Amino acid sequence: MDIQMPVMNGYEAIQKIRAMGFTNEDLPVVALTAYALDDDKFKVIESGMNDYIAKPIDPNVLYKTVIKNIRSKSKLEEDFLPTKDKEKEEVINLSALVKSFKDDPAFVTDYLKTFEREFTELPLEAIKLSKQRDVNALTNLIHKLNPSIRRFEKTDLPAQLNTLKDLITRKDSNVADIEQAVDDIQESCDELLESIYTLKLEYA
Repeated sequence: MDIQMPVMNGYEAIQKIRAMGFTNEDLPVVALTAYALDDDKFKVIESGMNDYIAKPIDPNVLYKTVIKNIRSKSKLEEDFLPTKDKEKEEVINLSALVKSFKDDPAFVTDYLKTFEREFTELPLEAIKLSKQRDVNALTNLIHKLNPSIRRFEKTDLPAQLNTLKDLITRKDSNVADIEQAVDDIQESCDELLESIYTLKLEYA
């Protein structure tokens, strides 16, 4: 979705698409934007899009971002049915996705770097946002990382992130509980990074 379009810009277009009943999981949308400032990224996610790519577009980055956000569908036309008209489909797990690209180890290496960066940075972001008690920024971070997290079949990370969000939302939560939540997130990220490293050894 290009942000700067005539007649109707990308923000207006995505609002109309979401109003039709298409959720972020039903119809993932990647923003193409000429701006890459934090405020612009925040606005993109806040508006209802799944991800963003800064212009000029690198085809390899575009390809990886699309793969990151797609789901496994039995029928292509099901992608165009609102949530209420179909059952949820499972996301292709990272192991199966990487295995499908086993004949292209260079791509696998490059693709896994995205996940390595995200799960290396996540605990640091969790610490920063918990100290700032920035619920909105944490909410948007969770939303943006959701496609990557869902590539892993067994992880407590979604529940842990929601726990942290709940803790920093409440004024009566104590520092020890918040620190424990951040530690739990760090541990889960370490486990995911270990899984990614294993995939790199096997396929890259």
